[in-house]
Amino acid sequence: MEINYDDKSHTYKLDGNVVRSVTEIASEICGIKPQFFQAAAAARGTDVHSELGRYYDPSCDFEAEDFTTELAPAIAKFLKREPNMLTEVMIYNLDLHYAGTADLIRVNDKVITDIVDFKSGHVNKKYCTVQLSLYKLALDYMGYDTSSARLRVISPAGITTIEPLSWKECWDMQKSELDPIDKDNIKAMEHRLKELEPYVKEYDAIQQKLRADLLEQLEIAGATTYTGDTFVATYVRPTTRVSLDTARLKAEKPDIFNAYSKETKVAGTIKIQMNKGNEND
Repeated sequence: MEINYDDKSHTYKLDGNVVRSVTEIASEICGIKPQFFQAAAAARGTDVHSELGRYYDPSCDFEAEDFTTELAPAIAKFLKREPNMLTEVMIYNLDLHYAGTADLIRVNDKVITDIVDFKSGHVNKKYCTVQLSLYKLALDYMGYDTSSARLRVISPAGITTIEPLSWKECWDMQKSELDPIDKDNIKAMEHRLKELEPYVKEYDAIQQKLRADLLEQLEIAGATTYTGDTFVATYVRPTTRVSLDTARLKAEKPDIFNAYSKETKVAGTIKIQMNKGNEND
């Protein structure tokens, strides 16, 4: 059995025949379009994977201080270097006609104890569940014992443990939610938002004072603009605004209101209101 990966066509070939990749199958199951994987992010991920691969390769003398990619050390801190770790392991399953490359496996003889995937960015748990489950199924096909293997995704944020699925269970995930809310990630952002809130309030207060001072000075000077180092302020003279009382028009003249009304699609958004009870937490 000969397996190889063609960098130009980005395809796996088994004995010369093209087969589907794990990435392709996982993307289809999760409904992720190819353009989702942006070029810049993909290039960054490749650099990170390359450095981690050298670091965990027992035949390489690459040391921790040799890292040049910022995210690689943050990922590496969750694993130790051991002789029985293999990196960039090509796997395949002829029964299901797919192939792929596992970032890292820990193996003793024919027993796999860990199957690891590195992520340099956001961890989509549904996608990773399919991806690592397919790695496990392929290693089973190749004759390895994965009955006690731990499936783990390691990112700068930490370790995500994956429960393996069967081939059918993977495809059944098409019916499930694309990417359940990552509560840990949301909590981290929520905490960061809370930390920044006092500075935002201070910024707003300074800006309001600046607007009031500029308005007063421009009116006194009879000027219409002020050009500073970081912004240009334009004085807008007082005026009277005429607006339509739509509530009254709808109540008293519903036919006219309906005749001149039009629908406008508005994108979904999130409204965030800070809990006042937690301000002193």
